[in-house]
Amino acid sequence: MILSKLIDRELFRKTRAGSPEFIRYMNHPDLKSIRAKVLKTLVAELDTTLRLLGYERNGTKWRKASKFGRSFLQLQKSSYGFNLYINVGPLPHFVLVPRSSRSGTRDGFVLTRFQAFCPEWPQRDYENDSLYYVKLHENAAFRDAVIAIVRFRLIPWIEARHKALSMILLPLPEHMAKVPLFEQ
Repeated sequence: MILSKLIDRELFRKTRAGSPEFIRYMNHPDLKSIRAKVLKTLVAELDTTLRLLGYERNGTKWRKASKFGRSFLQLQKSSYGFNLYINVGPLPHFVLVPRSSRSGTRDGFVLTRFQAFCPEWPQRDYENDSLYYVKLHENAAFRDAVIAIVRFRLIPWIEARHKALSMILLPLPEHMAKVPLFEQ
């Protein structure tokens, strides 16, 4: 996939808590069916790309192991089910930090969220990681932008785990911003 046009950063402007748009995202009468459609669409879009790279899917999580380490990409449903998070993580074969001091999954993966790969965004806070199902369903440009960011920044970052240099240094997520995706 080649990005035909740069992404408008304003697509990722945070919805203010309490605003009519925010309330609609939370109380949409068809939220359950929208959530199912969005997950089906995202899984189909990402599965095609990730399977070609050797990832195995289980539900909404993809994993890959190589002689250099392991990596994963996960679509995580939020606690209340209004939005999802996209998590990625690497795990070297030789973990030097005790699991108890790591932030991430039970098997030791360190989680990195979607926003870490987009230093160009107009504001940076935890809400940018909240990808609302209703917005993904109704706004095709937003959904396409999310998929482009995953394909051009998150997937190359976790794929870097499977190269010899990853034993020495894995690039920081913000370094993936060298791939221009956003309008200035």
